[in-house]
Parts: sequence; C-alpha cells; structure tokens
Amino acid sequence: MESPDVNILVHAFRKDSESHELCYRWLENRINSGETLALSSVVLSGFLRIVTHPKIFKNPSSLEEAIVFCEIIRTWPNLVFIEPGEHHWRIFCALSSQV
Repeated sequence: MESPDVNILVHAFRKDSESHELCYRWLENRINSGETLALSSVVLSGFLRIVTHPKIFKNPSSLEEAIVFCEIIRTWPNLVFIEPGEHHWRIFCALSSQV
C-alpha cells in the first residue's frame, strides 16, 4: 500500500509544476491499478493550504477547484483513509529525531 504525500498531490494538480506529468502519471497509475491507496486528511488539508496560497504561487488555485480535486480523490474506490492516532505526535517526534 502506498500513500501520496502533499508534494505528490500538489504537483499532480498544478499543471504549471515541472513535475506535473510525472506526479500525475504516478497518481493515475495508482488509481487505475486497483491496489489500495492510503490517504490522510492531514495531507489533503496541507494540499489545500499550499495550492491556494498567494505567497507560494503567483496564480494560486481557487479554493473551489482545489476542493473539487480533493473530493474526486476521496471517491476513489481503492482509497482508504488513515488518520493520526492518540500517540501520533510522540511517535512522529521520535522518528523525526532519528537520523
């Protein structure tokens, strides 16, 4: 099972990204493969914040079009949602400090 991060979604969505084709094809292949794809609402919210931010993009995406993209993703039949649990932050910090 794979799980796209915020960057994959941003590049797959933004046609002006240098990595658009690569990320879009990656995402499309995962969707069409029928294999389970995991996604977190944390990733979707990060995606929304980035693609609509005027300090990140000269021409930011509209909130409406970004939400439509998220809603399309949320309807994929092979998508499962993964969400942080009670100990997420502690585990995240511990893993982040390991080099």
